[in-house]
Amino acid sequence: MTNDTMKDSEFLAELFNFSCVLRGKVQYLEQIKEHIITQYVDKGRITLAKPMYNKRALYILTEPQWKEYQKLKEKRTYKVGGGWP
Repeated sequence: MTNDTMKDSEFLAELFNFSCVLRGKVQYLEQIKEHIITQYVDKGRITLAKPMYNKRALYILTEPQWKEYQKLKEKRTYKVGGGWP
């Protein structure tokens, strides 16, 4: 972008995606969603994609936990997905 182009535009824009994984009762998740809509979506700060609900578990692991999980999976010492971590 040249200096002339930058002078012509007052603002620069950057596009990025952000997601949030929440766990809890649907009524509380709905309250959080409404808060986000009121504070950010209605003011034009962000756009909101359709939220997805799922009863399956999601685990966020550290690198050492992931390595241990892979070792156990290779040894088949337990049923994969059976209560990990």
